[in-house]
Amino acid sequence: MRGNRGLVGVLTIGGMAAAVTAAVVVGGAAVGAAPGTVHTKSGSPLTIRATPSAGSKAVGTLKSGTKVTITCQTTGQVVDGKYGRSAVWDKVGKGYISDAYVYTGSDKRVAPACTKPKPTPAPTGNVAKLIAAAKSQIAKGYVYSWGGGGKSGASYGICCSPSGYNDTHRFGYDCSGLMQYVFWHAVHKDIGGSTYYQYKGKHVAKSKVKAGDMIFWGHGSSTTHVALYIGGGKMIEAAPPRNKNSVHITSVRWSGTMPYVVRAV
Repeated sequence: MRGNRGLVGVLTIGGMAAAVTAAVVVGGAAVGAAPGTVHTKSGSPLTIRATPSAGSKAVGTLKSGTKVTITCQTTGQVVDGKYGRSAVWDKVGKGYISDAYVYTGSDKRVAPACTKPKPTPAPTGNVAKLIAAAKSQIAKGYVYSWGGGGKSGASYGICCSPSGYNDTHRFGYDCSGLMQYVFWHAVHKDIGGSTYYQYKGKHVAKSKVKAGDMIFWGHGSSTTHVALYIGGGKMIEAAPPRNKNSVHITSVRWSGTMPYVVRAV
């Protein structure tokens, strides 16, 4: 910001005197982040606030003369500082500073408006049924069992896994067995009993993953694991540890995933 404006009232920002008045809207907008330089009246550090208000929690400080990147701007408490009176607050890092203390070369806004991200809608319809079916198998005591599980639910496994495990005595699921149960139980769709067949479904770029999609791991044309994406960066899988917590919710491990997810519903 630049320019001079009058003072009305006094408050303290980071140990500095500052004036307050009614809200002033600064018009104009720019696309993308913008550079700025912090300058305080006394040369003291400027306090970074958790919200666009001088009375909100302090989350850091900036020395006078510090160059900053303004990621977005919003309207908040009106402050009179080094560069006049302003209701504009600049988002820098994880907090906000009054634009009245930031030289940007313009009296107008120089960065996009700060907006709250829209919450992801809760899954509905068939997707909600898939997630419910998968969650219903958690905490049932099912162990990881190679070749275990299918349309009817958990079962004893087979011999032998690529690692040499004989799971004929273990009752539970492997990854593809859990997926086959989930889709059959929830929407009466048989997606096959192995990741080879399950990956033949409708391919969608993994950057566009949605709740209800299956995420696959592997390399080339070979698949080694599958899990159900449930939204919010989380998935449900049947995977080691080979104990009674084998069916569980965990954060998505994107490393090693196949180029596409499969959207079967």
